[in-house]
Amino acid sequence: MPTFLVTYWDTEDYISPPDAGSDDIVLTVARAAREAGLAACFCIHGEKVRSLVGRGRSDVIREIARHHDASLHYSHGSIHPTTCELMTTAGWEDGVAIALSREAPGFRFLESVFGRCTALTRHGTSFAAQIVRACALEGKAFWDSLVQVPESPVYWFCDALCFNSAVNYALDTAYRDDVPARCCTARRAARVVLRPSPSHRLQRLLGCALLRRPQPAA
Repeated sequence: MPTFLVTYWDTEDYISPPDAGSDDIVLTVARAAREAGLAACFCIHGEKVRSLVGRGRSDVIREIARHHDASLHYSHGSIHPTTCELMTTAGWEDGVAIALSREAPGFRFLESVFGRCTALTRHGTSFAAQIVRACALEGKAFWDSLVQVPESPVYWFCDALCFNSAVNYALDTAYRDDVPARCCTARRAARVVLRPSPSHRLQRLLGCALLRRPQPAA
């Protein structure tokens, strides 16, 4: 079975002035990844992308668009009120509607800038199941869900394909018992990632790069 490596970079700093070099760091990382043969995923705040466009950093945008993947790291990041703060007293349907109103424009914006936006990446502990459902309705995956499934870091939740990285999820106990029957088994979920289908637009999802090819049997 082939082994895949996923490299992803939180790309958040839209506050530092242009001469601070923050934009140049993104370009350096993107170029270094490409030269190493890696297709990386840049998890980008919508505000960061707006600053890149406003500053005329077409070189950064072009490098990511041509060689890497872009994931929305929440449209407005931690600017208050955040999406989760707006959802504090909302029910299920209202919460999904709020998430869509906040993040769908961010998806459209990244698609217009980079040509695609494959996922929404959790920022900090800003998480709610309604946000994951909104991703499903938009046809987007969700990266770094606070839901953990013991069998696999890749699973379906609220009809969205979810990916977890190896970090400590302090809020896991709040959601562990709510994983619906839709959740795939580890084996089935692994097939979704290792054998991506163009119909699921997973060929470049999260910058998956083949790390080791399977060796033929002796």
